[in-house]
Amino acid sequence: MKKIIHLLSAIVITLNSFAQNNLNDIRIKYEHGNLALDAGYYPEALKIFEDCFQKTDSLPEAKYGAAKAAYFVGNNRLAKKYVLDVMNNSNAAFRNQKEYKDVFKLAALIEEQEKSTIEMVFVKGGKYIAGCQESRDIKCEGEEVPSHPVEVSDFYIAKFEVTQTLWTKVMGNNPSGFSGCNECPVENVSWDSIQVFISKLNFSFPGMHYRLPTEG
Repeated sequence: MKKIIHLLSAIVITLNSFAQNNLNDIRIKYEHGNLALDAGYYPEALKIFEDCFQKTDSLPEAKYGAAKAAYFVGNNRLAKKYVLDVMNNSNAAFRNQKEYKDVFKLAALIEEQEKSTIEMVFVKGGKYIAGCQESRDIKCEGEEVPSHPVEVSDFYIAKFEVTQTLWTKVMGNNPSGFSGCNECPVENVSWDSIQVFISKLNFSFPGMHYRLPTEG
């Protein structure tokens, strides 16, 4: 009988030790998710965080990380789902952590973004060769050489051109010659007026950083 009790105790200790080691591994993975998030690798971070909270409910901050990653990927539906899960978490210790308090800021940011009529799409960064390549192109102009490698980071870009409705909402006027079409692109705007528009847009939606697209 004593041997059985000792054996059962050993099994319990072994299982507890295994569970603790497993949780430590998940915590390490969670930190990797934070590193990926800070580096701007949002899809990768989302997968890491989801893997963490699917394996344990002892790390609720992983769901907040997933909410942030989903938001930056542009998946507001998923971000709101995870935000709601975090808000409803009953872990008293977690409710005192910074992650729990920050989730309300994220919820407000999502709400503000959804008030905007700008639909953004995520573009994965990469590398390419810019300029004319004499071995490939027929004729290279002076300003097109030498060709050189360019690396572009991940970014978001508006799915559609700025509409007359949005311009009017932000600027209070519609300079377009082809008026009467609120969802048509705004035109007759100068570079200077665009800078004012972008400045007002960023002020209206804190947390965002709108700018004109560039070549690289």
